[in-house]
Amino acid sequence: MSKETCWIGISLGRDNAALSTTSVTDNVDIIANEDGDRLIPVCVSFGQQDFLIGTQAKNQLVFNSQNTIQQFIDIIGKNYDDIENRDAKLDEKDGKPVYNIEIYPPFNEENEEEEEEIEPEIKQFSPEELTIRYLESLKKSAENFIGKEIEGCVVSVPITKIQNNECNVLKDVIQKAGFKYVQTISEPAAAVLAYLNKNSEEDILCDKNILIADLGGKSFKSCLVKNSYGIITVLSQEECPVGGKDFDDILVNYFKNEFKKKNHIDIDDNKRALTKLRLASEKTKRTLSRSATTSCSVDSLAEGIDMHSTINKMRFDMLSNKLINQCLETIEDTVENSNVLFEEIDEVIIIGGASRMPKFQSKVESLFEEYTKIKNDIEPDEAIAMGCAIQAKLLSENINKPEYKKLLEDNEIKLPHLTQSLGIEDNNGDFIPIIPKNTVLPATRFFEVDNTNTPLYFAFYQGDSEIANENKLVSQVMIDDFVIEGSEPKEGEKINIRLNLSPENLVINAQNKTTKQSTKITIKI
Repeated sequence: MSKETCWIGISLGRDNAALSTTSVTDNVDIIANEDGDRLIPVCVSFGQQDFLIGTQAKNQLVFNSQNTIQQFIDIIGKNYDDIENRDAKLDEKDGKPVYNIEIYPPFNEENEEEEEEIEPEIKQFSPEELTIRYLESLKKSAENFIGKEIEGCVVSVPITKIQNNECNVLKDVIQKAGFKYVQTISEPAAAVLAYLNKNSEEDILCDKNILIADLGGKSFKSCLVKNSYGIITVLSQEECPVGGKDFDDILVNYFKNEFKKKNHIDIDDNKRALTKLRLASEKTKRTLSRSATTSCSVDSLAEGIDMHSTINKMRFDMLSNKLINQCLETIEDTVENSNVLFEEIDEVIIIGGASRMPKFQSKVESLFEEYTKIKNDIEPDEAIAMGCAIQAKLLSENINKPEYKKLLEDNEIKLPHLTQSLGIEDNNGDFIPIIPKNTVLPATRFFEVDNTNTPLYFAFYQGDSEIANENKLVSQVMIDDFVIEGSEPKEGEKINIRLNLSPENLVINAQNKTTKQSTKITIKI
């Protein structure tokens, strides 16, 4: 492996994680693990001779449920008494949650013929210890995928955890898993960053009210933010306890009742059968997002009898209607509490693995005006990870600078931005802003001027006054590369000016649109 290092983005959800990077191509790439999974279940399983994570671990829910654990990340930093809906394997130690795991000694061929049964040793693991093991595996998968050592990461967390102790504990856990640098950002901010990366320059350079509708595994979160030239401010957030699991429950109950009606077998008290049916129902739900009708099959569901049934999208939509309406009410509460009107919302971003349901998407769209853009063209369970990768790229390229290191100390996204507008002086001495204040850096702007066959002169100022010379003079620039002696100005010929502004430099690229002749000037600021 190369000694080169890089950063990754991590969407660390309750049920699944996704990894992303910008280190392989110029674009944001989702990292697949060794099993080819782009979405990696938050699940670990202890076997007799191995430790499994992700899909391999989740498959053990049927065969090794006692030693297979999910959703442990959700309780990091919590006290035992604060945890609702406790896992049966969860115990208490000094007021903190721990999991009881049966650890068997390694298999020994010499003892194969011994009749006495080997008793397992009960060991306790905290949620933090399990998370470290899980993240160590993710880090290894990412390094194998990229071919570089992973130095740092940007990890998404719910807004509710951004400013409390749980977030600080999570950062500590991530560092113990081998990441030198860690920044946490809110899930809505990461989603907005992902779509900003796809937007045109015109879309980015303005104030926008953006609603993020996030239907995850545990809950539905509705968050309204203002994006002011890349500075993301949360206006309102509401949450309701409706998630992908509840839609899975609908299918589990439907197929369970169908099986009982056909075979007169009740599986309500059969934990193994219910687990097998739930895993099959999750796949059925995903298929219904793209098919009108699908089947659900489970071999030997109970008493050696197979289950096979079908369901169509119309019936599933009807059964899901109540849950979807709860999500819509949460959106309405979010907008009402923000003092923003529905008609003032410019964009709606739909994310979360369960949001793939066409009925959910159409119902959300029906709440808004026709001119409100509904954005769902990024894979809904990958958008947050992509936003984290974009922020990770920014930090990795500038981590040695004090102002960027300060970002790692904050549990919220604070991008470097222009503190005062940058612009030029016109012929009347007025200040014409080109790059407004609060614009996130680096930034790019374009404008055109007529080719008058005379040297181009620009006086760049920075400030907020409408009069140019009352602001700070940054630089005076003269460009005479396009002057041809003895020639007259050509009517309609334009010079295209592109400004690239970073925290250190202003780079001016000028090009004659007709002849394609170009020149470049760099100014230290």
